[in-house]
Amino acid sequence: MTRRQRQDDVYDTRAKRLIGTLDVMMEAGETHETTETPNGAKQAESQGPARSANRSETSDPRPPTQEREGAVLLSDDAKRVLVEVANKPDQFKTAVSRRLGLSPRKATRAFLELERVNFVRAHRLVRSGPGGQPQILEVLAEGAKFLVSCGLPEPMTFSGKGKFVHRFYAHAVTREPRRQGLRPKIECTVGDKCFDAGWRDEDGTFIGVEIILSGSLSWNEQQMKKALRVRGLSELIIASDSRQFLQKLKARLQAAIESSSPTVTFLFLGDVVTAAAEHEEQEREEEAEGAGADGGGGNGEGNGEGES
Repeated sequence: MTRRQRQDDVYDTRAKRLIGTLDVMMEAGETHETTETPNGAKQAESQGPARSANRSETSDPRPPTQEREGAVLLSDDAKRVLVEVANKPDQFKTAVSRRLGLSPRKATRAFLELERVNFVRAHRLVRSGPGGQPQILEVLAEGAKFLVSCGLPEPMTFSGKGKFVHRFYAHAVTREPRRQGLRPKIECTVGDKCFDAGWRDEDGTFIGVEIILSGSLSWNEQQMKKALRVRGLSELIIASDSRQFLQKLKARLQAAIESSSPTVTFLFLGDVVTAAAEHEEQEREEEAEGAGADGGGGNGEGNGEGES
């Protein structure tokens, strides 16, 4: 079993445990409010069924995600999606629905439900080749607050600086070297330059990665020239979500590349996302084959939809 597989098993076990805990709490009608302890620390306190004394749940015409008696009530599917994403933020939306056994219709409804209450935000990613743009979900502050109020841990997230998508791409670029048994790190400082990611190759040489999603062409040109001057750098990987930007930057850096010793690789992030999507599809096929061999037959709610 690879390190990645062991990590996935840990995530799966944790997610199932948390989903089960949340299901029990919601079935019991429990809510939690933050109270102050004598020493000033905050803790969750059960307040019993969150129902109005003047009207029943069935008589309320409002959608289940609207605030009622100061609390947000979620459907079971939305709860499961929230916990799943909180425990494994690097999944595409299609993988989330597949892992939870949700049909395309139910998955879409759960995603929209969480977005309407500002619990998650969907981010579209670039990809190469045919097919729709994959999407990932970011658990927002309100979603994290809801999980904590239910006695669950803070959502897992990507390490590093920058916005959510920038950090996602940095981690996505390190998947292949990690699979090869190397030890990539996020936010590596070498000399006076901090790289978005980096690792030591098998021969001990350093490979640095710079993720470019914003900034002017001139500013990024200066940053890449600074990176090329770092002593001990064997290869610089310049990754961007725009092919056109990479082509322009490559032209600007041509003279600097020819006069520097590090190898320079220009990487379109859409290729990284496509590789991840293909790996995800392979995992889905292997799971389907495994289910067929076990005679399970699946749940009948395939998730063959593309991202839209």
